[in-house]
Amino acid sequence: MEKKVPVIVGFAGFSNTGKTTLISNLIPFFTKKGLKVATLKHAGHGFDMDRPGKDTHKHKSAGAFSVMIVGPNTMALIRDMEERPLVPDLAGTYLADADIVLVEGFKSEDHPKVEVLGDDLAARPRLTVDSGLVAVVGDQDLEVDVPVFSPSSPGDLARWIEKTFLDGHQEQGKETT
Repeated sequence: MEKKVPVIVGFAGFSNTGKTTLISNLIPFFTKKGLKVATLKHAGHGFDMDRPGKDTHKHKSAGAFSVMIVGPNTMALIRDMEERPLVPDLAGTYLADADIVLVEGFKSEDHPKVEVLGDDLAARPRLTVDSGLVAVVGDQDLEVDVPVFSPSSPGDLARWIEKTFLDGHQEQGKETT
């Protein structure tokens, strides 16, 4: 059985540097090209998307380790984990039907990362090429060993991602399991 492996591109940076806005601006570029885009967001401080009083909350509170809700066109999964899975495992298990997964956070994991510096002209990348840094979004005058893109031109970054990671991925992006 062949398992499709989506392209994974991460976005890292301090809070309020524009990661979410940048990802939101990239999504339409890829969807207009007919690509299926998934996003994966790291919630370092935890989260709770279930609300008290709802059936799924009652099921979870009663002791279910996993609760899934499915509507006509959407689904959500709430699941206890002994440890957080790695990004490739999450993408391969839950997002394998995507062409590209845009990851926000997970800066210490091993996948290509774009560091978003925000408006601080004095900011310098904290990530290195050895830690997966492939590009920077920030001040155009930065002298770094990776391409630098302006936060006001997400299309330039999207075209670079397409050329660098997506072109030819249809042939290479499969593995046999």
